[in-house]
Amino acid sequence: MKAQIEIDKLKIAISEAAPKLAETKKEVAKTMEFLAVEKKDAEAEGEIVAKDEAIATKQEEEAAALMATAKKELDKAVPMLDAATKVLNQLDKGDFYTLKGIRLPTPAVVAGLECACIML
Repeated sequence: MKAQIEIDKLKIAISEAAPKLAETKKEVAKTMEFLAVEKKDAEAEGEIVAKDEAIATKQEEEAAALMATAKKELDKAVPMLDAATKVLNQLDKGDFYTLKGIRLPTPAVVAGLECACIML
């Protein structure tokens, strides 16, 4: 008899919980649908990001190659610039007066003065 009372109480509790369970099932179904849509959107975004990443990687490699080439060229130019600067720093006023006295300067002198004008 006591067991029958407990069984009846459980049946009542189950019947009272049934509408709540049905509502929860509906909410779970809606959430699952929403998650399916979100997953599809996330996968699409993932594909876009992967393409963008591939493009960025390629651009990074191209930039690194360009930078290496520029560094090589700069490494060649810096010693020449230093040498030209050293020669220019060794010039004094007297050198210019000597050049003024020459009627027709040599091609080397013309080239040197052109370089000096460009550097100044």
